[in-house]
Amino acid sequence: MSIEARCPDCGKVMDAPDTAAGRRAKCPHCEAVVEIPSRSGGPADRAGILAEALSRSATPSPSRESGTTVDRIFARTSPYRSLRVMAVTVFVLGIGVGALVFLAGLAALIILSMRGSPRVGVAAFVAGIILAGILIFYGKVLGDLLRLAADVGDRTRQITQYIEKSVPPAEGQA
Repeated sequence: MSIEARCPDCGKVMDAPDTAAGRRAKCPHCEAVVEIPSRSGGPADRAGILAEALSRSATPSPSRESGTTVDRIFARTSPYRSLRVMAVTVFVLGIGVGALVFLAGLAALIILSMRGSPRVGVAAFVAGIILAGILIFYGKVLGDLLRLAADVGDRTRQITQYIEKSVPPAEGQA
């Protein structure tokens, strides 16, 4: 009989012999250190394993120098990847449009000052600075909200997959 162990870095399941229970092994896929669980398998162990996996998934893996985490690996195969791309796009657009508004305010300052209306030019420039700051800020906030939505979706999917694999079906269900 063998023991199933899930790699904390790449998330792949590997089979280990019963003699490896409680020991550490290298993942054959990514070579990260994997702890082989003991063989008891009761409901209390499953709850402990779930709590340990959830607490460990938020911290960087010490076995990899790149700081790869379960979350990052899980996100690579995520159906929410488009949300992550959109988050970056929204933030970059916020910076780009904010920069254009700032430059437009600066141009208004120069043009209006040359035409004899320096107060109106300064007002346009200050308005451009304020509007640029607002656009950059809201681009960052919206990008963070999109990234958060993707993280919540991924975490929900991760927990659901873990529960489906580790909790046996109730009596009478197949």
